[in-house]
Amino acid sequence: MLDCSEIFKHEIKKIFKSPIVIVVFLVFLAFDLFTVFNGYKLRNNLGVLNNIVDEVGYKIDDEMMAKFKVYYKQNLDEAIIIINKKEGKNYNSISDYLNEDKAAFYKEKYNKDEEQIIKVTGEIEDYYMAIPNLIESYNNTDITKISGKSIEFLNLSGEAEEMSKQGFEKFNNRFTQIKENEEQMYLFFNGKNYDMHGFLYKDILRNIIIQMMILIPLIATFFMNYEFENDTSLVAYSSKRGRNLICDKLKAIIVAVLILGTVLLTIVLITFFFVYDYSRVWNTSISSFFYSGGKNLYMSWFNLTVKQYLMLMILLTYSCFLLFTSIAFVIGRFIKNSFIGFVSFFIISGIGFMLPSFISGSSRFRIYSAFTPFTLIFNLELRFMESGGLTIFKHYELITIINWSIIMIIVMWYSIKSFKKQCIS
Repeated sequence: MLDCSEIFKHEIKKIFKSPIVIVVFLVFLAFDLFTVFNGYKLRNNLGVLNNIVDEVGYKIDDEMMAKFKVYYKQNLDEAIIIINKKEGKNYNSISDYLNEDKAAFYKEKYNKDEEQIIKVTGEIEDYYMAIPNLIESYNNTDITKISGKSIEFLNLSGEAEEMSKQGFEKFNNRFTQIKENEEQMYLFFNGKNYDMHGFLYKDILRNIIIQMMILIPLIATFFMNYEFENDTSLVAYSSKRGRNLICDKLKAIIVAVLILGTVLLTIVLITFFFVYDYSRVWNTSISSFFYSGGKNLYMSWFNLTVKQYLMLMILLTYSCFLLFTSIAFVIGRFIKNSFIGFVSFFIISGIGFMLPSFISGSSRFRIYSAFTPFTLIFNLELRFMESGGLTIFKHYELITIINWSIIMIIVMWYSIKSFKKQCIS
């Protein structure tokens, strides 16, 4: 008779010997790596910021701007000399030249070295010229206006509108604190040109979570029903270990999910940070006004560095993995068909995501309905930040994770307990 550890190892091997699990995992990994490398075409000048930080630092203040001016002028003089020799005209900036001749680099006027000097100087100029405008724009940001637009867009009224306004009022206090602490006064990759924040957390990390949302029910529903679908349930569940096999299955599924999720995250994130060098910006503020990609001002509820925010988001990602695993486990426990269970998981996910739109905009339950893991991952790049009228609460993420963890622990306990009384034929 196999002991508990041998049964557990057997269940784990069963999962990792499944061709469909391995194939799907490798397809997702290949897709994520393709996304990382494909983004380099639009972001191949990110190294310019690292050079700027090496020369002038990353904290924006009067001393830094004085150094930045000198550094910019040195590069500009070199680039303008090259341009003037070709054009026979004087220009005050790279932008003046490129505005006049938008196809300059397609006419083969410059060799590769000259073209690179002009392009790099143009990047340096973008950062230098953007700072005064970003300072003014940030100082003129009105949280009340953002609140009004968000509430109007979501068609909130009554109790829901009041709850949302209270959330925005608290965030307005936080926004005042950001400006007092000068958390926005840090260099980061220019969001207008590159949107690295959205690229990492929306295009990469959210995709990984969604991919795991496919793998998790695939693993859970199939292996929860393995014995039933292979007509071995009477043998397996009448053994000495008997109905406690469900606990071994739960442990095996959790371990498998954590292994697959960790491998996927590790490979993709190591590749990402190898391709895109963050070494000079790890200690900059997550609320830097350079994060803005045009659509969003990324303003955090907490005073976090880029490194701290990444760690927090990885922790949130693992929390989502475990919550989705518990949901898939319960579905697999009660639905004795792996295909139907797999489809049911996504029906429930769709309902969870769409739930706020089914509830009256005047009811406070419209707000409560957004506290689900399905809504949590939707705007992943806005987690722990100002994120709109339904989720504008300082501890939205923590409340969602804790509440759903408690709910799922209770539901899983009931599922395991009731299974021990279920007919296994």
